[in-house]
Amino acid sequence: YQLASVYELLGRDNAAEESFKKAISLYPRYEEAMLALAVLYEKLGKNTGAEIQYKKALKIKPGDGVARLRLANMIAKAGRKSEALEIMSRAFLISPLSEEGLALSISYAGKPQTSTNAQTGGENENVPQPQDDKVLDNFKKRLTKVPSSKQINIEVDIKLAPKQITPKVEKSPDGDFIRPRGALASAVESLQKQENSAAFSRSFILAGVDDKERKEQLDKIFNDLENVLNQAAEKYEVDLSLRANAQISNNGILGEAAIGPEPIFSMGANAKAGYNPYMVGNDMGLWTPNKSWVVYINEIMPEILNRLANSPHDYIIAGLAAIELGKAADALEYFNRAAFLGANIKNVDEAKELLQIINLGKGTVYIVLGDEAAALKEYKTVLELNPSNEIAKANVEILEK
Repeated sequence: YQLASVYELLGRDNAAEESFKKAISLYPRYEEAMLALAVLYEKLGKNTGAEIQYKKALKIKPGDGVARLRLANMIAKAGRKSEALEIMSRAFLISPLSEEGLALSISYAGKPQTSTNAQTGGENENVPQPQDDKVLDNFKKRLTKVPSSKQINIEVDIKLAPKQITPKVEKSPDGDFIRPRGALASAVESLQKQENSAAFSRSFILAGVDDKERKEQLDKIFNDLENVLNQAAEKYEVDLSLRANAQISNNGILGEAAIGPEPIFSMGANAKAGYNPYMVGNDMGLWTPNKSWVVYINEIMPEILNRLANSPHDYIIAGLAAIELGKAADALEYFNRAAFLGANIKNVDEAKELLQIINLGKGTVYIVLGDEAAALKEYKTVLELNPSNEIAKANVEILEK
């Protein structure tokens, strides 16, 4: 898997394909390798192969929102919009929260700067943090709230970009040395920085132990992270995303339990439910050079937004992408626009199918925003349209308990 990731970074796509396939043959449940291979196939225009790999990945980890989004987007582009809606609908399933449940997500640039999207059992923090080392310490302290007997999954994404790049000196036709200036220099520097950037990810799965062993587990992980950041900060601009969750035992209607971290986004002190987009990680316990899950979404966002025009289906895809990136307000705007356009569809069955997905999406946005009453209303609207809708029934049951 690591070799394939390096090959892809070097532009050796054929070699990357063979190494991803080898990784999967050695570890048939290696969902991250399936996702990476699917993205590679999509880039190479091998859409049939990409679809097969996306579906294999989702069979192993039904909650992988990245695979679900990219598959739905690819299928919608091929004109199979009804199938894309069915695939997307399962992305809006919510999960129950318990008193011992925990989900955290922070990201910051440089040597801890900002903490965002941090939630524990419904507690909301979305405020700037001081420019000091306490962000990791606070994150670690929150993990100690989980009983040591309970499994914890931790996922780290680190992106490194050179702090400063001097635009390359080039020769003019007459032999004089020239250096880009002004806007051109900025563009060249930005491109060179992008070319010299690298992303690494790693997942830690901490099995249930006693209190002493749990402390040792966390001490080792966070000491290692501090060392990585201290060393990297000397030469690089560092973007770090850190996510963790306590093991969720309820598989819900998605079937097989996902292996790895599933962050829960939820607001409000007494929240009953949260939203669980799966974050792509590496279950093998290795530092892996690759594209992070955010990149997998961001790289298809421009094409999604360029397609919007008057297509309610593409607005739903944009809404799903936004909600998984934590941009709830944007997601709600996309879903409302989809509903506005969907009202003009004359085919009753098609309009009904579309509205179910839109209301599911809006309901899940309200879960992220902490308005469970509004979410419940949206899910019940879905059931009015289709009393047998499994996602809506499951979500209503959670909220009405």
